[in-house]
Amino acid sequence: MLSFSSEVVCEAERLHLGEFGVYDIGVQPGGGQCQVETPVEPVNANLAILYCSLILIALGLVYHGILWAIKKRYTEKVEKIYRLARRHIGYQVHKCRNIHLNTRN
Repeated sequence: MLSFSSEVVCEAERLHLGEFGVYDIGVQPGGGQCQVETPVEPVNANLAILYCSLILIALGLVYHGILWAIKKRYTEKVEKIYRLARRHIGYQVHKCRNIHLNTRN
């Protein structure tokens, strides 16, 4: 029911207004029925939280899966390919000995 002061302008039945929806209310002359149109349907605000939670859980599972694979040594072939590629492009880290320079005699 839409009213100004004490006067009823129009009435609408079975009206469901959701969160974040866009509604157009058309009032017919003479104060009869209201016409309610919904150009943009309402959305559930909790869907964003749900999607974000699912993405974070998936990333956590992938991270722990990778750690598990490294611990079980299931990544040996990948590590060999990585070392070959580093050697091929010239990026090889050599172990060096610690050399202590004693400047005192």
